[in-house]
Amino acid sequence: MQCDDEFMSGDEFMSDDEFIAQLTALLQADSGSEDATYAAGALWRLAFFYDTNRTAVCEAGAIAPLVALLHAGAGSKAATYAAGALCCLANSNDTNGTAICEAGAIAPLVALLQAGAGSEAATEAAGTLCCLANSNDTNRTAICEAGAIAPLVALLQAGAGSEASTAAAHALQNISDNGNRTCSDAILAALADAATPLDAFPSYLWTRRLRSVAMDWLLRTLDGEDAAALETALAIYSEVVEKSTTDQAVIAHVR
Repeated sequence: MQCDDEFMSGDEFMSDDEFIAQLTALLQADSGSEDATYAAGALWRLAFFYDTNRTAVCEAGAIAPLVALLHAGAGSKAATYAAGALCCLANSNDTNGTAICEAGAIAPLVALLQAGAGSEAATEAAGTLCCLANSNDTNRTAICEAGAIAPLVALLQAGAGSEASTAAAHALQNISDNGNRTCSDAILAALADAATPLDAFPSYLWTRRLRSVAMDWLLRTLDGEDAAALETALAIYSEVVEKSTTDQAVIAHVR
């Protein structure tokens, strides 16, 4: 995460409820205003440094105006800072994550992803979606249904050294957790369509799980009578396997 130096000090961000309330009030200003931008950045830092601040920020009613700032778009610092603040608020906190989703954050976060890997707003949006998808099936499904999979997969093309790619990989991993077949299938299809190399993912365990999901999809399709669906499943399996002797034998058998 990055932010202007004016927000980067430390102990002064161990703040009190009154200051947080003042910052929350400033969020109500126009999204292009310096006040709203400053407030979003300061709340980001507050939430980043201390757990107690996260609770105070949420109790001050900051979630809804932070979500509103996301609509300013990827070219807006206010939107970038708001996404960063929401990411911190949602991190390992299911209650906050639920409140953020209920405030309508998912759609504008997905919109920010469209700016691509060169955008700080897109990177922060991917990180926020990662936190929202952590240990919450309802949020995972909502994120998937909002169309987040394709732009997250597109961010992977920036390569393993990219902050945006790393955030996207972790978001996709969380979205597919807990055996969510619909989301996992959507991720596999998008990966195959984009010809994304599996070394884009930081976790070998997840790439191994992707291969397992691909095999499951292939076997499910093999039991049916839809030749086109079988071709799709085979193509996806071919993309994600390691091309071992066993993999080649499975592909040859299906063909």
